[in-house]
Formats: sequence, C-alpha cells, structure tokens
Amino acid sequence: MFKTIALESVEKDMILDKPILNNFGQVLLGAGVTLEEKHIRLLKTWNIAFIDIEDATTPDEDGGISDELIVAAMQEIKLRMDWQPRHPLEENLFQMGVLTLAESKMKSNA
Repeated sequence: MFKTIALESVEKDMILDKPILNNFGQVLLGAGVTLEEKHIRLLKTWNIAFIDIEDATTPDEDGGISDELIVAAMQEIKLRMDWQPRHPLEENLFQMGVLTLAESKMKSNA
C-alpha cells in the first residue's frame, strides 16, 4: 500500500513506492529507495511536489486525509474548472490539486 504526500512532509528513511520521473520519463529515483537528506534536497531542486511512499498503515491509523475530504475537494475543483485531463501528466496535476485542497481543508478544520 502507498501514500501520496507533499514534499514538505517527506522525512528521512521514508521508502519510495513508485519511481520519480523527470519530464522526459527518465528515472530520477527508483522505487524502493530509502530517502536520505540528500535525496530530499534533490527532490526540492527538481521541483517535485508530491511523492508516493510505502505505507503499511491504514488511513484511519495515520490520521491521513479522509475519503470525504478527497471527494469534496475533487468536486470543488471540478466546479471551478471546465477541464478534463487528457494525458497522464495532466491527471497527476489534477490529483495534486485535489490533494493540496483536501489537505488545506483538513488543516483549516483542525
């Protein structure tokens, strides 16, 4: 199981679930890499906003973003934009927007 997190939340010793690719599809860091401080600095240099890490916990255990907040954020973004992703990179951009909005709503409710 994996969890998508914002770069600001990345910590040393987290393990990548999926490889990180550049805009040309080249692998920057492979799946299974245990992140070190140097990797986190490089991710910032590469302007990587979100990564997928291995996560053995369930959403209820880790206090993550609830499914309800994700759905609400997705609906809000769809209301604001008359746009459908046509490419996997556009879909990733849409998902990043949803996660960012949901996380912001979660923090404002706390």
